[in-house]
Amino acid sequence: MRRVAVVGAGKAGTAAAVEASARGAAVEVFEAEPLPEAGGLSRFLGSLEGSVSWGTRVISVNGARAVSTSRSRGHYDAVVVSTGTKKRVRRFPGSSKPGVFLTGDAGPDETPPGDRVVVQGEGPEALALAAGLVIGGSKVTLVTGSPIGLRRLCAEGAGALAGIASQHSLGLARGQVAAALGSSRVQVVLLSTRELLPCDLLLALPSTVPNPPLLEASVGERGAILVDSSQASDTPGLFAAGGSSAYSPGAFASGTPAGSAPSPPRVAGANAAGRHAHLTSPPPESFEFFGVPVSVAGLTHDEATWAGLDASRTVTGEGPEVCSVLYERRSLRLLGLQLVGGSPGSHAAVALASAQPQDVRALAELDQVQSTDISLVAEAARQCIRRSA
Repeated sequence: MRRVAVVGAGKAGTAAAVEASARGAAVEVFEAEPLPEAGGLSRFLGSLEGSVSWGTRVISVNGARAVSTSRSRGHYDAVVVSTGTKKRVRRFPGSSKPGVFLTGDAGPDETPPGDRVVVQGEGPEALALAAGLVIGGSKVTLVTGSPIGLRRLCAEGAGALAGIASQHSLGLARGQVAAALGSSRVQVVLLSTRELLPCDLLLALPSTVPNPPLLEASVGERGAILVDSSQASDTPGLFAAGGSSAYSPGAFASGTPAGSAPSPPRVAGANAAGRHAHLTSPPPESFEFFGVPVSVAGLTHDEATWAGLDASRTVTGEGPEVCSVLYERRSLRLLGLQLVGGSPGSHAAVALASAQPQDVRALAELDQVQSTDISLVAEAARQCIRRSA
């Protein structure tokens, strides 16, 4: 029986541990936090073929065999790291002034309607915070390091969201906060671009960074363990899932059919147990911005280029509704799908395409067999076919 160590008992670690146990491995889970109250994820770990060590911090993973904890050292056939992320608060000159919140959390009395609020942050969390403040009556500027704060969204999709922001009088600025200026409290925010923003309240969301233990494996620029489509690192026997991992360039180049484990943590657990499972693309993302749904599935054009794929992209729609289809030119294999706006049926089609690998021709025919409106996605797929003819 293979011995598998799982580092971290959050959602990803629990899923990996349960999958590895179901595949016949003896699993030992290490979690730095003490035993949680009855219920929660702990109930899923009670039936494992192995043990759970609560309140035990993993210090290092030497290769994929030796795991050193705050209490002991053990050897395993495989290790799954799923330690998640941690918040990193970035301080700057003036960050201690009244009116500056480095966690993004301000009390209800701090944001009366009409206040000039600057929000610094990335991703759907920052978009949701900024949109909520605008709806509440504040004058808001969102400061991000990438277009609209979403690195995986294509230029047309980011442009559509920028248009929605403009319609709702949400200001956008590129860069990051360099200093908070003012006599008794923040009055002006200086950006890294040297732009000055009048400000009564500054909400600077902390960045989220991976939190793996010391280990021997390649990591990305933010410290995440680089993995391939089987969630394997470049160290044999060492797997990672959840916030502690990131996909390496070319991870999905082969287009290997999906195995029976459909999520990244379960893929990691299955492979750690000696089975074979793969993902065909990164997990999909979905959220709303001022009530407009956004779905991102599969690869981006940059990721396809890194993977050496002969990829082409077609964009349809205008204004708040944009659909981008990324596909392989010769085979018409669907590589990526992004949708801003559109019908609920279209977003369901994005989820379906990410769960069941298919080519563009099948996507183009979906509106003929679906009872819901997915015309925006289907028309984009048909345009891909016409361009490749």
